[in-house]
Amino acid sequence: MKKLLSSFSLVQKVAITVFVLLVVTSIVTGVLISTFIRQSYLSEQKQSLAQFVQKQAHESLTSSDFLTDDFGSVQTKFDFYRNEIAMPDVVRIKIYNREGVVISSDQPELIGQKSFIDESDELDEILEGKIVGTISVPDKAENKYEQNLGQLLELYVPITFDDVNVDGIVEIYLQFETRNLEIIRSQRYAVVSIAGTIAAAFIILLIIVRSASKTLIQQDIQLKKDIQKEQEYSLLKDEFITMSSHQLRTPASAIKWSLELLEEEFDGKNVLNDEQKEALSAATANTETLIAIINNLLIIAEIKPDYFKFENKAYLIKDIVYEIIKKYQPLINEKNIKIVFMPGQETITTTIKKEALGFILESMIKNAIDYSSLLGEIKIEIIVSLGKVQILVSDGGIGIPDDERVKVFGKFFRASNSIEKKNVGSGMSLYIAQKIATGYGGLIRYEALPKGSKFVLEIFNGDMDNIVILKQNVKN
Repeated sequence: MKKLLSSFSLVQKVAITVFVLLVVTSIVTGVLISTFIRQSYLSEQKQSLAQFVQKQAHESLTSSDFLTDDFGSVQTKFDFYRNEIAMPDVVRIKIYNREGVVISSDQPELIGQKSFIDESDELDEILEGKIVGTISVPDKAENKYEQNLGQLLELYVPITFDDVNVDGIVEIYLQFETRNLEIIRSQRYAVVSIAGTIAAAFIILLIIVRSASKTLIQQDIQLKKDIQKEQEYSLLKDEFITMSSHQLRTPASAIKWSLELLEEEFDGKNVLNDEQKEALSAATANTETLIAIINNLLIIAEIKPDYFKFENKAYLIKDIVYEIIKKYQPLINEKNIKIVFMPGQETITTTIKKEALGFILESMIKNAIDYSSLLGEIKIEIIVSLGKVQILVSDGGIGIPDDERVKVFGKFFRASNSIEKKNVGSGMSLYIAQKIATGYGGLIRYEALPKGSKFVLEIFNGDMDNIVILKQNVKN
């Protein structure tokens, strides 16, 4: 059934749903209208017939006629009265006094007998002046004759002469077949009218839905084209960034190599004055920044949902840290920085892609080296807490001003005190590192120290059975 429904178009599904709703509505409405017509007819017949019966009683009878115990003395009057109210569809008339005793009937054997109404709540209602009427097939013991006549309108009309007390009761049975046909015709007309209205509404609604569906399909096609075009533009942009970065990195590396050769050539010689030495040193540092920016551009171009992959086998996190320390050992030695590395348990692992974790840790450690003072100390620690690995990198450097800490992971952020000290950098590494960390369901957290800064990376432990990957669309 599900497979069948899935094969329908949106318009077909809406049409089927609306059709079913309209059919159900038609059936329910038809039942309600049929009941309403039937009840309306019964109410109308009760009122009109009751008025006629009461009017004829006032003209032909008196209150004392219902009070006599000598029923034979009043039979002539009651026979005349019964003839007056005997309309063509009337099949039986009985007249009772207020005690429920039959005082006149076209069945003489019933006269003087108590009716069933003496033992029912109907008598109480009638004696209160209410007109009681039902449409049914009589099934009581005294209705042997009426049972053969099918469905009848059974009506009890209270007779009053002083508008206060009920003196007698007239029971009338009307043949319902003719009137029932009229009711059925009315019901059919009402149902057909409603069905026609609903069918017209369905056709109009179907036209509207088809028109709306056509518009939606056109919009969907246009949206897909726009998305495809956007994807093509994004792909072109990424290809341009990647190609440009690769082409820029080669000459930038050559410039850096040339500047380093010049520094080595003039080192210890008095060929350059202090201003020239400072300019050469600044050129070398800025070239390194340029290369870092190019590398960051390459990383940014790669960061998409499919970037966040995992290694097939867990590896030791401490090995990545050792590689980064080794890479920056010359700079560490130059600034005479002390590195305190506490790898914790020897088996702390992860399955995050090595390249991704390497970039995050390199950004954190390089940041600590850049902003540490000469003879400073950097502390690197790996711990496991609540199924997560925490990698802490602390330094005793210049720190970050209080009002700027919320921006630490923003694009191109550089603390004002680092600019004053002429520390070079692109302000992109920590931004990209945070994007990668959150893409893996982790997080980098900043904590201020009395002197310096602490960055804490939280990632999932590689030993966990289930690693939750919170992939997100990372926008540059």
